[in-house]
Amino acid sequence: YNESGNYDYTSILPNGCDSIYRLVLNVLAPLTQTINATICVNEVFSLGGETFDSTDIYTIITPAPNGCDSLFTLHRTVMDTLSSSENIILCAEDSYTIADSTLSASGVYEFVLLSQEGCDSMVSIHLQIAEPIISNLDVSICTGTAFSVGDELFDSTGNYTRVLTANNGCDSTVNL
Repeated sequence: YNESGNYDYTSILPNGCDSIYRLVLNVLAPLTQTINATICVNEVFSLGGETFDSTDIYTIITPAPNGCDSLFTLHRTVMDTLSSSENIILCAEDSYTIADSTLSASGVYEFVLLSQEGCDSMVSIHLQIAEPIISNLDVSICTGTAFSVGDELFDSTGNYTRVLTANNGCDSTVNL
């Protein structure tokens, strides 16, 4: 029998009497389930006494609590470790903050952060601090002429300091 129901079976005993047996059959459906599991590199996922550590689709049959088979379809995805590298140039008075660190000196810095998926993400920061640009100029001009620094003209004797923005975005100091 492969369907639920009541089934009667008649049998004749050796003494010639009829005997009726009633089978009350309840056919339980197998438990089927699809599991989508995402893990990080170097992690494993366990199901039914088996471990899985690579991206694939697996079919696992395990005993269910009701005594029948359970059929699991496992869609396993292993997330790769993300890695990135950034080249950053800062002005001497600036700093760069990543995670819980504030960087203000030239160098290469390595960080392990968590990606959106919760896996490791390797970040390499190549930080360069631009040296301040200071120009000391001793300029002589003729009467009736001017000397320009940035968009400003100087036509009289004196000591002047002007701070301009250099091509790299940092301050450039000009002393006249």
